Amino acid sequence: MSPDVFLQGFSIFMVCLAVHIIVWRVRIPRNDISVLFFIFLVVPVLGLTGTAAVMCWRGVTNSLVEMLEVLILHISLASAYIATYPAAQASSPSLDILISIATSMNKRLTEDDIAAKYNDITLVKSRIEDLRGMMFVSQVGDNIVLTATGEVLICLFILYRRMIGLPLGEG
Repeated sequence: MSPDVFLQGFSIFMVCLAVHIIVWRVRIPRNDISVLFFIFLVVPVLGLTGTAAVMCWRGVTNSLVEMLEVLILHISLASAYIATYPAAQASSPSLDILISIATSMNKRLTEDDIAAKYNDITLVKSRIEDLRGMMFVSQVGDNIVLTATGEVLICLFILYRRMIGLPLGEG
């Protein structure tokens, strides 16, 4: 793949991402996945297909292969993004626990503090164990605190949610 193909495919994806962020900042669509498909797949595919048709009509065929490569790269990036979007916008008990610790006054909570926020103590305990196993939190005395990895993860997650206009703790 030539650098031009990579640059063009990535640029188209970034423009779509900017449109997505702008639309979500104005108002989160009711059918968000359909809007994502439209922004990331329908518009770019129609645009690139139209451009390819004009190029063929004018007899410029040497760059059609590159345009197909750009389209394949963009579709790959867009598909990966669309596939991961539901997980990022959904409410996750593990991420909610990380956010709770990160936003607490001393950046630490006891297991009882965390469990008090939820009805299912078994779910909470298993989530805490998962977070420990992934080394996102650690035990300091009676408190559960974010590790450096947990801090990085939650900062990136908070930044992403703010960027697309989703408040913390809501889907």
